[in-house]
Amino acid sequence: MTLQHMTAASMAQRPLWPGRNWWLALLAILILAGALRYPGYDFSLPYVDHPDEPNHNLAAHMIVDLGTARPIGNDNYPPGIIMLNYVFLRFFHDPATPLSTVLAWVRLVAITTSLGVILLIALLGYHCLSPAAGLASATIWVIAPSLVHHSRLATPDIFVTFFTVLALWLALVGTLYRRSSWTTYAIYMLMLATVFKYQAIFIAPIIWFAPLWNGRSFRRRVVENFARFALFLAWLLFLTPLLIPQDPNLPFENWRQHSEIEGIPSPALLMQNLRVILSETESSEFLTGSTGLVFLLGWLGWVPLAWHRFPSDARRFALATVALSTTAFWVGISLFGLAPFRQVVPLATLLTVMAGIGYGGWWHMLNQLPKHHARLRTDWLAVAALSAFLIVNLPNLLASVADTHNATLPDQRNDLARYMDTTLAPGRVMANQDNHKTLNREWGGYPGITQFEYLRKDAGSPSLTSAPIDHWRDQGVLYTIMSYHEYQSLLREDPAGYLNETTLLKSFPPSEAHRGPAMVVLRLYPRQHPATGQLGPIQLIGYDLVGKDFRLGETISFHLYWQSRAPTDSSFIVFNHLLNAAGNTVAQIDGPPLPDPLLRRTTAHWDDPAEVIFSREFLLQLPENLAAGDYTLITGFYRRQDGARLLSPTGESSLYVTTIPVTAAE
Repeated sequence: MTLQHMTAASMAQRPLWPGRNWWLALLAILILAGALRYPGYDFSLPYVDHPDEPNHNLAAHMIVDLGTARPIGNDNYPPGIIMLNYVFLRFFHDPATPLSTVLAWVRLVAITTSLGVILLIALLGYHCLSPAAGLASATIWVIAPSLVHHSRLATPDIFVTFFTVLALWLALVGTLYRRSSWTTYAIYMLMLATVFKYQAIFIAPIIWFAPLWNGRSFRRRVVENFARFALFLAWLLFLTPLLIPQDPNLPFENWRQHSEIEGIPSPALLMQNLRVILSETESSEFLTGSTGLVFLLGWLGWVPLAWHRFPSDARRFALATVALSTTAFWVGISLFGLAPFRQVVPLATLLTVMAGIGYGGWWHMLNQLPKHHARLRTDWLAVAALSAFLIVNLPNLLASVADTHNATLPDQRNDLARYMDTTLAPGRVMANQDNHKTLNREWGGYPGITQFEYLRKDAGSPSLTSAPIDHWRDQGVLYTIMSYHEYQSLLREDPAGYLNETTLLKSFPPSEAHRGPAMVVLRLYPRQHPATGQLGPIQLIGYDLVGKDFRLGETISFHLYWQSRAPTDSSFIVFNHLLNAAGNTVAQIDGPPLPDPLLRRTTAHWDDPAEVIFSREFLLQLPENLAAGDYTLITGFYRRQDGARLLSPTGESSLYVTTIPVTAAE
C-alpha cells in the first residue's frame, strides 16, 4: 500500500470536522471563556497600567497626526497592533476624550480573537489525537489565569497567537487531508502573525515543509509557499524603506525591532523560561512551587502515547508537528534570554495543546482498561476522569474568576486623578512606581486639565524618605503620592519628622471595592496655623498666611484648610472679609473655594470626612486709605443664587480666622 493510500485510509477513520456533541461541549467552553473575559474589558480606563498598551496607542496617534511613529522609536516595531489602534483612533475616537479610551475597542477585538484561539487549539488537539484531547486543551487554556488576563489586553500577544496557531492548524490539516490550498493559506496566516510579532518566524520552517509528508505531489506547492514568504519578508525588512521618503533628522529603521541575541540557549535558560510560563498559567503549586500540577499531569500523558502504538501514521505526524513547533518556539524565544510572560503567550498556548494531548493520552489508556478488566465500566471511568480533570483545574478557575471580578472594579488611580485634577492647584509631583504615570496624559491616560509635572529621578520612582524634605522642595516638588502602607509605617516611626513637615490631604486606603494600590497624597508643606469653627458640615481647621506685617496698599496672600463631615445640599462659595474695629468690611475676596477654574468640585461634592481640603490662593488687596491698626479676617460660605449662608451650631454666619496687623506705607 502506497503512502498516499495509507493516508487516505487513516483519514477515512477521522472526519475533518468533529461531531455535534463535540461542538456542543466546545460551545459550553467558549461561553465560559467569554464570561471570564468580556466583563471588565475596559478595566481601569482611561488609566492604563500595562507598559505596552499606551505605547502602541501613542504610536498610532503619532501616525494619525504626523504620519510616523519615529518620535517615540516605534517605527521599528511590527505594525500590526499599531495599525489596529490607528483604525480606532482615526475613525472612532472622540477628540474630547483621552487617547486611551479607544483601547476598550481594541481589547474587545482581542477578547474575540482569543475565542478564536480556543477554537483552533481544540481543533488541533482533535486532529492530533482525539476529541477529548481537543476539549482538554481548550479547557486548560480557557481558565489559565494569566491567559485570561492577557486575552483582554490591547497588545499583540493574542493576535500573534491566533494567527500562529491558525497557520499551524491550516498547514497540518491541509497536509493530512491533502488540501494544498490550505497550506498556502497557512503561509498567509503566518505573514499576519509576523506583522504582529516577529517571533512567529520561529515555526516558519515547519509550516513550509509539513506538506512534504504527502510526497512529491506537494513539492511545487512547498516551493511556491517558500517564495511567497520570502517576498513578504523582503517587503517587511528591505523593500519598504525604498518606498518611504527618508527623514534627514531621524534615522530610518523601518519595522525592524532590535533585540540582542544572547546566543544558543542553555538547558538552564530553557528551564527558566518554562518556569515563567508555569508560574503564570497555574494557581495551584506542586512540589517546589514552580511546576504546575495541571501542565505536569498533562505532559506526563505523553508517556502512554509513546507506550501504546497508534495505528495511524497521520496521528504520529500530527503529534510530531505540534511537538516540533513547540520546541522551535521554545528555543527561539530563549535565544533572547529570559522572557517575560507577555513575550511567550504563543509558546504557552502550544504547551497547553501539548498538555491537552497528554490528557487525551491518559484517556486513551483508561479506555483500554475495560478490555482487560471486565468489572470496569467505560461510563464510570469517564465520570471519574472528568471529575479528576476538573478538580485539578479548579484552582485556576477560581483564580480566573477572581481576576475577572477584579477587572470589573473601579481603579483607585482614576479616583486619584479625578481628585487631584478637580481639587489641587498645579504643581510638581513625585510618586512611587504604582503612580509614576497616573497623571501622565499620554502614557497613563490622565483625562484632567490640571497639569502635574512628574519628578523623575535617575529614571526611577523617587521616595520622600530617600532625601531631606528640603531637597525635594528645592526641586519644586509640591505633592507626593505615597504608598498607604509606607505612610502607616511613618505614623509608627518617623525619626526624621517627615510627617511634621507635610500635610496629609487625601487617603485612599485598601478597599475590596476597588482595584489599584492603596495610597495617600501629601503636600510637602505643613499647615502654618491652626483655626477652629464650623459652618454647616464644614469645619475650619487652619490657614496659611504669607508674611506677618502688612502695609497699606499691599496684597495679603492666604490659604484656608477645611474638613467636611458631609457634602452640602447645594454648591456654596467662600467669602473672606477684612473687618475694622467697628465691624465694617474694608476689603474682601469672594469666590470658589478650590483652585479648579471649571468649578467641577463644589462643596456639594466634599464627601470624605477624613480629607483635608486646601483652598485656592486668596489675594486680599489692602486699600491705601486704611488707617493703620489691627484688622480681623473672617470667612464663611454662601449660596450664590440666593445669598443664603452656612451657619455655625450657635447660629453665626462666619468664622474668625486671624488678626491682620496693618502699618502705614513708608
